[in-house]
Amino acid sequence: MSVQDEIFEWVQSFESWKQELFVCAASSPQLGEADAEVVAKMLLGEAVEGRGPREVSRSDFPAAEGADQPMFIKRICDLENVNVIANGQSLAFEPDGLNVVWGANGAGKTGYSRILKHAGRTLHREGVLTNVKAKDASVAPSATIVVSIGGEEHEVSLDLLHGTPPALLGRICIADSKAGEIYLTKETEVDYVPTTLASLSRLAAGLNAVKAVLQRRLEAIETSPMDPRPFGEGTAAGQLVGGLDAKTSEEGVKTVAQLSKDDLAKRAALRKKVGELDAMQAPQLRRAAERDVADASRLLEDLKNLAAPLRESALEVARERDRSLREAREAAALAAKRFEGQPLGEVGSEPWRLLWSAARQYASHLGQALPPDHDPACCPLCMQELGSEARDRLRDFEQFVADDVNAKLKKLEDEVEESRLRIPDAETVRAGHQSVLERLGIADGEPGRVIDDWLDLARNSLRLLKNGEFDDLASIEVPSELSPWIDARKLGAERQAAIERGEESEKTRHDLAEIDGRHLLSERVDEVLGRLAALREIDRLEKAMAETNTSAVSRKIGTFSQQLIQAGLEEALNKQLKALEFRALEVVPKTRIVSGRSMVYLRFKSVDDVPLTDVLSHGEQRRLSLAMFLAEMEVLSDPSPIVLDDPTSSIDQEGRRQIARTLGQLAENRQVISFTHELSFVFELGRQAPEGLSIHTQHVYRQGETVGHVRPSLPWEGLSPADRVGPLRDRLLSLKKLRESHDEDDYRDKAARFCSLLRESIERTVEDRILAGVVQRRIDDVQTKKLRQVNCSEEICEMVDRGMSGSSPWVHDQALADGSEPPTPDELREGLDLYIELLAKLDDADRERKKGTKKRKAERVTKLKAVESGRADSGQLSVPDLKPVPDAAEPASADIAPTPDQGAPQSVKGLDHD
Repeated sequence: MSVQDEIFEWVQSFESWKQELFVCAASSPQLGEADAEVVAKMLLGEAVEGRGPREVSRSDFPAAEGADQPMFIKRICDLENVNVIANGQSLAFEPDGLNVVWGANGAGKTGYSRILKHAGRTLHREGVLTNVKAKDASVAPSATIVVSIGGEEHEVSLDLLHGTPPALLGRICIADSKAGEIYLTKETEVDYVPTTLASLSRLAAGLNAVKAVLQRRLEAIETSPMDPRPFGEGTAAGQLVGGLDAKTSEEGVKTVAQLSKDDLAKRAALRKKVGELDAMQAPQLRRAAERDVADASRLLEDLKNLAAPLRESALEVARERDRSLREAREAAALAAKRFEGQPLGEVGSEPWRLLWSAARQYASHLGQALPPDHDPACCPLCMQELGSEARDRLRDFEQFVADDVNAKLKKLEDEVEESRLRIPDAETVRAGHQSVLERLGIADGEPGRVIDDWLDLARNSLRLLKNGEFDDLASIEVPSELSPWIDARKLGAERQAAIERGEESEKTRHDLAEIDGRHLLSERVDEVLGRLAALREIDRLEKAMAETNTSAVSRKIGTFSQQLIQAGLEEALNKQLKALEFRALEVVPKTRIVSGRSMVYLRFKSVDDVPLTDVLSHGEQRRLSLAMFLAEMEVLSDPSPIVLDDPTSSIDQEGRRQIARTLGQLAENRQVISFTHELSFVFELGRQAPEGLSIHTQHVYRQGETVGHVRPSLPWEGLSPADRVGPLRDRLLSLKKLRESHDEDDYRDKAARFCSLLRESIERTVEDRILAGVVQRRIDDVQTKKLRQVNCSEEICEMVDRGMSGSSPWVHDQALADGSEPPTPDELREGLDLYIELLAKLDDADRERKKGTKKRKAERVTKLKAVESGRADSGQLSVPDLKPVPDAAEPASADIAPTPDQGAPQSVKGLDHD
């Protein structure tokens, strides 16, 4: 069973709506909006007037590949505010052969290519910039692209800043260096899908289109949920509204919302009773008591913190610390006092200690000890030898430094300071609890007054403690009046809560909440039923959307993609890599299916998880990305135009040659447009083009402040010898008029320029016509097979000598003593006539050579036929597949093909001279 048969058998098992979708989607590359709406209604079970689902037949599968009409880009025109390209410019293309657009850097070539990138298919879409030099720079850039499809012309106007190009132009495929980087680093969608899988890909796209219709209907539904809290927490109405979903019964909603006269009378009675309960103010009293308990408890905690450092045990610790500090200070003073009789004062002070430490370090640096333990011993500061008395004094100093009296003193001072910083502030506590103090009562004997007086006592005691004045300091305790007050308020809160929790009160309030909830539901029943209807519609649409899932289709495509997509791409990629002589590690394309779309990425065949860009050189990356683009174009059934923007960037000479050959082969079957800034590549395109392929060249140039001006030819450097005749004639005519105007200086300069151009043309003729391209400048190989095409007779050599001799004096600097006049227009005309005669002689020589070649081939065929006939007559086996062998004295037919001139001719006519 074929893949197509398997797909057909699978599709026949679909539900009716899905079969209708397959019929609609398979017949067109893109499912129409109207068909998507119809299928969505069928999926939802809604009636569709005049149309019912159809069963899939074998004839519903897409037509064979190549059924689409070929497409050509005819021109880009009506440019407005595009970069700095002059408004109104037009760039035309020929439908057949290879279109080459050359432009120097900054000439406007990029502006035209960006228009195509905006409109067509590219992995890297560049923005088109507005002409900031335009009179009205706020006008968005725009252009028109004219294409021909199946002979019918389509004119598409583009807003290049805000507009979205139509799908029609998506057939144009563009590649540049930025798109090439994406091929190497990211996963990209495969435009090529074989006919065998096209039906499934279109089905997946159709499912997504139907899903989009359902999604729009879903988004149009008001989905804001209803808040159940107004209906009462825990009530039947509240639970019904809070749990509303598509399964909720409409009758159940109406039943809960319906109130009888008895229900309304009961509601009035319950309201009255709750009012009576509320008049008792139990909730307010409970909340007030609870607030008092909380505030007083915080006050009690703060009072305890104030009293903590004033308790007897804490005061004893503080006194002991103070006493230890005094003793440490006395010990330090006594230790230093013994040095009062020394020659210098301040012994034992901090500066002295620093100096002593430095001296000891210096002695250690010298490998000595301080105090010294060796003889003789010198002072490390004054360098004098130390006597016994000085050495004893140093030992005393060292013993003093080594003593830990001062260290203990410093530690105790730090501890005392830290303890004083921790002493709380009584006034801060008083200010923070002013409100609760007032509630406690500020009259004599009331807790608030007692605590306020205690705070005064605590403030004074804490001040004495902080100052270290222990003589008048006594311990204090937290006033006892606060705790009983807190307990009393707790008891009051509990009593009010008990009143609130009364069984009768709780039941009364519950019954009222139930009836109130039902009453509110009756007032908003239409809103609730509307919400219920919306939920049911959402549920219906979500279930339908689940039916449009593309997973099954993706799995089917995945089953066949390895053979039909990946294998096809891999074969095409290998072919292109071989053509471009890519000799790096073997690279393969890998595919996977995402939502019914085939995605492809490149990786090394024998190495896992290594990025291509980490291994390949920049030139190899360019070759690989171009090969991948060309591989996709090869397997893409759509005969669409291919546009390449500087395809040889970072490519060496051999790589350019291979790319030129590949583009020439592509141009035999589809329109190929190449933008480039390298004349050498233009020449290579003409040199590598298949025999008979038309090459259409033009170039863009800068003129003043604007760019993008177009000439239907190459610049002078790219013109063939024959194509240079016309421009030389135009210059000669201008020189004649200039001579008649008597502007001698200008005439002299332009006459010299004419001689220079004529000399260049003769040199190009020697290279291209006389030497027939056997040896060419900037070409790294010698075409030995073209040696017999060389036209180098004595007459031709004499004509070249005359032409060069006549032009050379005016190409080089003239001696001051020469004083010769520039050549007259008639003399210049003689030089041009000689050049034209030289080309004619070369044309005659080419024709004679070709005639001789044709005659010799005919003679060889006649001889071979005679040989075959003689063998047959003698009973020997004939050799029907024997073919003429080229004469060793003549080049093979492929070698006598015309050699395009450097820069490539602008059309086939440019090759006639060969």
